[in-house]
Amino acid sequence: MHSIPDPSRVRFTGPLERYASGLVGELASLGYTTTTATGRLQLAAGLSRWLDAADIGLEGLSQPVIDRFVHEHRSRGAGGHQAPPLGPIVGYLRRVGAVPAAPLPVPTVCAVDVLLDRFSRYLAGQRALTEPVVRAYLHWVRPFAQEVLCPGGVDRVGELSADAVAGFLAARLPVMSRKSAQMTASALRSLLRFLHAEAMVSLWLVEAVPTVASWRLSGLPRALSSRQVDALLGACDTSDPVGRRDLAVIMLMRRLGLRCAEVAALRLQDIDWPAGTVTIHGKGGRIDRVPCRWMQVKPWWTTCVRGDRTRAPARCSSGPWHRLCRCTPRASAASWPGLGGGRGWEPCTATGCGTPRRPKR
Repeated sequence: MHSIPDPSRVRFTGPLERYASGLVGELASLGYTTTTATGRLQLAAGLSRWLDAADIGLEGLSQPVIDRFVHEHRSRGAGGHQAPPLGPIVGYLRRVGAVPAAPLPVPTVCAVDVLLDRFSRYLAGQRALTEPVVRAYLHWVRPFAQEVLCPGGVDRVGELSADAVAGFLAARLPVMSRKSAQMTASALRSLLRFLHAEAMVSLWLVEAVPTVASWRLSGLPRALSSRQVDALLGACDTSDPVGRRDLAVIMLMRRLGLRCAEVAALRLQDIDWPAGTVTIHGKGGRIDRVPCRWMQVKPWWTTCVRGDRTRAPARCSSGPWHRLCRCTPRASAASWPGLGGGRGWEPCTATGCGTPRRPKR
């Protein structure tokens, strides 16, 4: 049988020997299992022996020294040990004062950050913009500041020219969406006003930023031409049930201006044949009744619902056109003008839906 690892039995020699019991309690308080804690303590014991052999005291245990130990430890074949397992060990030693605290990282301040910090204070103070808007402006002008104003971290704001502004926009705007291009141009104009107001540039370069073309409703898709619509209708094979169904869908969208989802949501009872209206179930639960010239819809609609529905009973329960089949409530023979008026038709009793169908012979 394998013996259960015991962290307290790990032997220490060297500068960490006096802290062995404290390290055992530290790992136990952090929730380490006995197996994992034993492995961490064995690594710490190896570190203690390595420090003793290298004649390095705990006061000299810095991050470069730890990196050297980890590198040599791994070079001896312990490739699974990396710097993270030593974190709890070194953290405990720093907390008890055995190891000097890690030096605080010195933040690196570049010219771009200094410039954008001044610009943000200008926007919040002089222009009275809210914090979200300020962050958005900084986001859109940061590439300009990094590439043109402070390339490579070198402050060259005083050398700014209209050609540099135009070159940046010519390279950036064509690959942006319309809205992104508008935001970039607007934020860049504000930055150029700030640079001129702070006397950082002597030229008034705001006019070097062109207006992004944005016509009303320009983002909407263009309508099909009459020739394209005729070609689309001509592609429907009216000798096939699927082709007649496609023709019905296209004609509904073309003549009534319906969306795809609105066509799929149509039910037979949504069409008021005598009144010549269609009830449309739109987005957001909106319901509208739109006028429909019955004589225009009748020819292709009659063919679709009369000639094809009887040969496709599966569409009564699935598919985008299942609501247009005959198996719907209130779809009685009397409500189907022009489709026989009940002559030769009888309600369906198989499903109890009252669908008009021809009697079996």
